Amino acid sequence: MSDGVGPAELERLAARIRAILARGVTASPQVMGFIESTLPLGGPPKIASALADACAGEAEPVLALLFFPEESLQAEIEELLAGRALTAADEQRLAARLAEPPLRVAFEFPGAERLELEMTPDRARGFIDHLRLTRAVPKALDAAAAAALAPAERNRFRVLWRNARCAASGESVRFLGGLLRRGDLREPSAWACLGYLLEFLAEADAPADIYRRLAARKALLVDAVHRNRRQRAELARSNLETMLSRGARLVSIDEQEVRRQVACIDQACLSVYGRIAAIDIGTVSLYDTDT
Repeated sequence: MSDGVGPAELERLAARIRAILARGVTASPQVMGFIESTLPLGGPPKIASALADACAGEAEPVLALLFFPEESLQAEIEELLAGRALTAADEQRLAARLAEPPLRVAFEFPGAERLELEMTPDRARGFIDHLRLTRAVPKALDAAAAAALAPAERNRFRVLWRNARCAASGESVRFLGGLLRRGDLREPSAWACLGYLLEFLAEADAPADIYRRLAARKALLVDAVHRNRRQRAELARSNLETMLSRGARLVSIDEQEVRRQVACIDQACLSVYGRIAAIDIGTVSLYDTDT
């Protein structure tokens, strides 16, 4: 799955990407927020004109962000790639095909503004690099996804794997395969949990005992909640200046996010290993939605 694709397949892939881009791209809220914080635009209605008028040095980082591929585009091209990897030479040829013949991409902004930009060779290379096409989905993992997921969800998982930074170690592949086979990605929060677990696996190149690491992470998260609760109780009894004079180190955590992470860990451990790490959480509720 890492030997590249043939010339005909590469041509089909280039044609598919060009066709997707030719349909136009709607700027995402994340991109809009970055643009508005980077350039003095005076509000969304002025975005397209400001980008068109800005000097190249000031605007190019923003323009490059516009060409950052969305996951929906990645999922579409997975229909052709099917989890396979391209070689570095394949990527170079693909980037060249996106830039020649010249391709103009239309970007839609709030307020019905529209900006057309050329896919220059530099932008094409950056675009292809962000697709992470040299990262294949391991065969065993792709087989588990095929057995557990519908075609559209399988392509979505392939995109998540390509974008992840975790190594394709045997332990990671077995863990994720078990999660796909015995988990339930139909739950609304399941894909967010899968993304969190991929980030967790990326913290070590080749984790030898994932269950033990998950249990240790859960213990740290629960301890953080306890410390945060004790700090809040202390702040209710004393003022901030008094605590600081005593050398107290103030911490702040998002308890809602901590609850979500613990729930992800518990569900993954139960699905893959059939057990949950028993950690005394006392009176701290990790699963309710109250703050």
